[in-house]
Amino acid sequence: MKRVRLIQNNPFSHFAVYIVDNIFDEEYRYQMLATVKEITEKDKMNKSTNVKASMSTWFELFEHELFQRFFTEAIEHAQTFYSLRACVPNESFDYTLIDAWAMKHSKGDYTLMHTHGPSTWSAAYYLQIPEQTYMKFPDFNHVEPLQANSLYLFHSLIKHEVGVQQYEEPRYSIAFNIKQDFIKNE
Repeated sequence: MKRVRLIQNNPFSHFAVYIVDNIFDEEYRYQMLATVKEITEKDKMNKSTNVKASMSTWFELFEHELFQRFFTEAIEHAQTFYSLRACVPNESFDYTLIDAWAMKHSKGDYTLMHTHGPSTWSAAYYLQIPEQTYMKFPDFNHVEPLQANSLYLFHSLIKHEVGVQQYEEPRYSIAFNIKQDFIKNE
C-alpha cells in the first residue's frame, strides 16, 4: 500500500521532501530494475557529474517506453503536492520533464552534496538498496534512511547527498528534474 511521508521545517512551505513509499507494484519495479541494470553497466558520464558512480546519459531513459508510466505518476504526485500547499490551489501549471538518468552505485561510489537548479522539482527513486543507506538533507538537518520502491520528491534547490556505498551489492536508482510553469488564464 502506498504511503506518503513528509520532511519539513515549516508546514506552510513548499520546501519539503515528499516521500511516496511502495509507489509501484513489484512486477513493474523489477522491469525497471532490469532495464536500469542494463543501461548502467557502463558509466556513460565518466563520473564527471555530482554522481560518482556508473550513470546513464541525462536523457537515455526517455528512449525507453517502459519509464513513461513512472514519469507520468511522478509528475502527478508533484502536481498534487503543490496543489495541497498552494495559496491559490486552482492555479494552472504545466509540468515538463527536463531530464532523467539511471545510476548504479557500486562499493565506494557516492553522490556529492548538490542542488538541481534551475528546474523546479527534483526526485530520486530507489529500485534496489542492498543494505541501510541514507540521504542527507542539510536544509532540514535530517538524514533519511532510504527504502527501495520509494520516490523522494523535493524542490530543486534543496541540498542533498548520498554517502559512500559501503556494500558489495550495487544500489540502483533513477533521478530526474521537472520544470513547473504557470499557465496564464486569458
